[in-house]
Amino acid sequence: MGSSFRSRTLKPTIFIAVISVLFLYGLLARYQRAMEKEADASRTAVRSEGVLECVDCEEQTTHAPQTAPPPRPLLVLALSSLARSGSTLMSQFLATLQDAVLFFEPMWIKEHTPCAEDAACVERYVRSIFSCTFSEDFEEWFRGKALFFNKFHPAVRACARPGNRTRKECKDSLDVRGMCERAPVRAMKVIRARLAFLEPMMKDPQINFKVIYLTRDPRGSLNSIRKYGWNRDPLLRCSHLEADQLASAKLTRLYPDRVMHLKHEDFCLDPMGKAAAIMAFLHGDPALPHVLRSFLVEHMATRSTKGGMSTIHNSSEEYEAWRHEITETQLLEVEEEPTCVRAIRRMGHVVFGSGQRANDSAISLFAPREEWPASHKRKILDHVFEFNSNTYFGLDFGQEIYLLVIYLK
Repeated sequence: MGSSFRSRTLKPTIFIAVISVLFLYGLLARYQRAMEKEADASRTAVRSEGVLECVDCEEQTTHAPQTAPPPRPLLVLALSSLARSGSTLMSQFLATLQDAVLFFEPMWIKEHTPCAEDAACVERYVRSIFSCTFSEDFEEWFRGKALFFNKFHPAVRACARPGNRTRKECKDSLDVRGMCERAPVRAMKVIRARLAFLEPMMKDPQINFKVIYLTRDPRGSLNSIRKYGWNRDPLLRCSHLEADQLASAKLTRLYPDRVMHLKHEDFCLDPMGKAAAIMAFLHGDPALPHVLRSFLVEHMATRSTKGGMSTIHNSSEEYEAWRHEITETQLLEVEEEPTCVRAIRRMGHVVFGSGQRANDSAISLFAPREEWPASHKRKILDHVFEFNSNTYFGLDFGQEIYLLVIYLK
C-alpha cells in the first residue's frame, strides 16, 4: 500500500516536472531564434550600408551592393504645416527603417519660387525625388547642403566621422541616385508644401505612397520659431495649418491607407503606442524592431539634451514646456488671431486667454468635450464662413459646417 501511495503521489510531480522542462526548453528555443533573427538583421544592415569601417575613404571597398531596384518601394512623407512641430524627430524615426534613405527638407530650395505655391509643380518635384529621377541641379544642391545630406544615409555619416581626412572625396564618391534607386524605403521630410498638393500621388495605384501628417499646437511651434528669428506671423502660419487641417479631414477619409494624421502631443505622451500605429500604417504590422525601440527610448524617454535642434527630450514633459516659457504678449498674439483659434480648437486644445492660465499646470491643455457658449459658436461659424472663399478644396459651406460639427462634438 505504501508503494502504491508513493506511486500515485509521484505521478503528478513527474508530470509537472516534465511540463516545466518543456516550457523552459520552448522559451530557450524562442530566445535563440530571436537572437539569430536580430543577428541576421544586423548583418544585413551592415551590408546594406555598403561601406567598411575605416578612417580614410581610400580604404572603402564599395558604397552599395549592385542589386536591382525594389519592385515597389515604400515612399513615406512626413509633412508638417509649421516648423518646430516634430517633423525632424519623425524623419529620424523613419530613417531607422531598414535600408532607408532620407531626403531632408528638399522643398527648402523651392521656398521663395513660384513653384512653392503651384500644386502641380510641387507634386512633380516631390515625385521626381521619390522616383530618384531628380535633376543634377537638385543633387548638386543636396550634396552641398551638409546639414541635410548627412541625414540621407549612414554611408554619408560614415564619411563625416572625426578623423576622416578625406571627407569631401568620400562623399563625392557616393552614388546618391543609385542608393536612392536601391532603397526599399524612401523617406522625406517637408514643412514647405501643402498637404492637398500631394493628392495626385495618393490616388496613384502604381506607387506605394504614404503620408504622415504632423500637427502641433501653434502656440508651441510659434514660441519655438521665435527663438530663431524666423517669420512667426500668426495669420500666415496658422493659415497654412488650417488649410492642411481641412485637407487632412478630407484626405484621411478618401485615402485612409495613404494618409495618417498624428498629433505631436499624442506621440509625446505615448511614443511606443503611436510608433506601433505608425508601423501598422506603413507595413501592416505594429511590431517595433529593436533599433526603433532603442531610438524611441533614446530620443523620447531620456533626459533632455540642450540645443535648439536636438531631438532628445523627455517627451512627456517637453510637449507643453512652451506654456511655461511663452509671455502673455506672445500668447495673446496667437490667441487673438481667429485663424489660430480655429486651428487650436480643432486640435481639441484649450484657449487660455492669459499667461497666468497658460502657466498653470493644473489647467489641462486638452479641452473637455462640453458645450461652448452660443456666442462663441457663432464667432467660429463666422470665421468658417470667412475662410470658405479661400479654401484649397472648394468645399461648400455646408461641408465645412459638417466638418466643424465633427470637431466640436
